[in-house]
Amino acid sequence: MPVSGSQTITHAYRLPGGWEAVPKQRLNIPNALALRAQGYTMIRAKRRFRSPYNHSMVQFLQAAGHVDG
Repeated sequence: MPVSGSQTITHAYRLPGGWEAVPKQRLNIPNALALRAQGYTMIRAKRRFRSPYNHSMVQFLQAAGHVDG
């Protein structure tokens, strides 16, 4: 899973609401931690003109070297 600041978070997933639009922000550790603290477990990110794809919050944080995940 790529760890890159060039991706933009557009949506986040949590129960019971499902996918929700969130303010666009860079995909990085501080932003992922902030969304996780709000109860989100998945994020949808987009890289420039490519189609968006989903990241597990835990897998992204582990791949980024954040031990807790």
